[in-house]
Amino acid sequence: MIKRINIEELNPGMYVVDVAGTWNRFLSTDKKACFADKSFIQLLQKSGYNHVFIDTLRTKRPETAAPPLLKAIDQEADLGQQLKQSLAIQKEARNVVNKIITDVQYGKKLILNEAEDVVAKVADSILQNKFVLSGLSVMKQKNRYLLEHPVSSSVLMIAFAHTYGFDVKKQYELGHGAMLYDIGMINIPSKILNLPGKLSQKQTDILRKHVDYGFSILQNQPDVLKSTLLMVKEHHERLNGSGYPKALTDNEISLYGKMVSIIDVYDASTSDKGYKKGLLPTIALSEIFFKNKRKFDNTLVNIFIKSIGIYPFGTLVKLVNGLIGIVIRIDPEQILYPEIRVIIDPVKGGRVSPYKCNLLKYKHEPLFKIESAIPKSIIPLRDEDIIKIITYA
Repeated sequence: MIKRINIEELNPGMYVVDVAGTWNRFLSTDKKACFADKSFIQLLQKSGYNHVFIDTLRTKRPETAAPPLLKAIDQEADLGQQLKQSLAIQKEARNVVNKIITDVQYGKKLILNEAEDVVAKVADSILQNKFVLSGLSVMKQKNRYLLEHPVSSSVLMIAFAHTYGFDVKKQYELGHGAMLYDIGMINIPSKILNLPGKLSQKQTDILRKHVDYGFSILQNQPDVLKSTLLMVKEHHERLNGSGYPKALTDNEISLYGKMVSIIDVYDASTSDKGYKKGLLPTIALSEIFFKNKRKFDNTLVNIFIKSIGIYPFGTLVKLVNGLIGIVIRIDPEQILYPEIRVIIDPVKGGRVSPYKCNLLKYKHEPLFKIESAIPKSIIPLRDEDIIKIITYA
């Protein structure tokens, strides 16, 4: 007999035939069903499931329970498949954001179901490998900041929330809010958004109105959550009171406001806007952590860095020994020592057929330490070239 039960009721020995949701979102199995044990139950709880379906006739006594056949899709999952999936999700998210922008511009009521669906896909992908999709967030289409920024912010927020320890439901909520918090930018003239050089005080005042515009757009929309409105109001506030529009200080800013402020600055800093070239991710992170450390919550900054890596997925790095490669895998506990795909080897005469090098294996060898991240324009490489190299067999 098939019975639906709460996850809290799931005990070792019960025969699980399905979960409430898509079975393969977070998990992979040789068979569709398995006997639960403690580790499997913890995996389901960590994944955010609330209900499972069991076969009461096949459930065993705890002492005779077989080991589960299910295993998490993690670092060993096929990188090429992960990348392909992430690119498809990124494209779908752009389409959703484009529709939201169009609806706002024409004064239509926002229908956010599609946004919720794509945010769920982002969260699913990040649970499999949180570094791939967040790394791709730096690879943006040129001169499309209003379209790319909401997508990148949502991805980064979900990775951030995952590392922070929020359950999947909260990750969905915050990822959805991060897709909408800067929506007021739609009402800012493009000549100000794309203006090279420093803005005048008048232009700065106009730009800052996007916070009020965003709140005005969303506050009367059905189903917009309080956390989203807090992000809208607080994403430019700073702990030391130097932010706007209210010049709030540390304890006056919500956790969500503090989180999204880090994401907003990071994504803006790494984006090409107008005639301004985006910073390398490592430099952007360094400026947030050191140059502006009084403006942001340092504990949250550390968690954010851990969520994307010091050298994010897709970053071009140069080692002390002259090797140059692209970051393809990151160990969450060893973010200084990613796995790279080497593309330039001075000993072999320069450009080589890409090959893997796991820097963790050379942790105690000074010549294999990362000297710096470098711009892909030095090689030169395009984003599409990097993607091809990452998936090179």
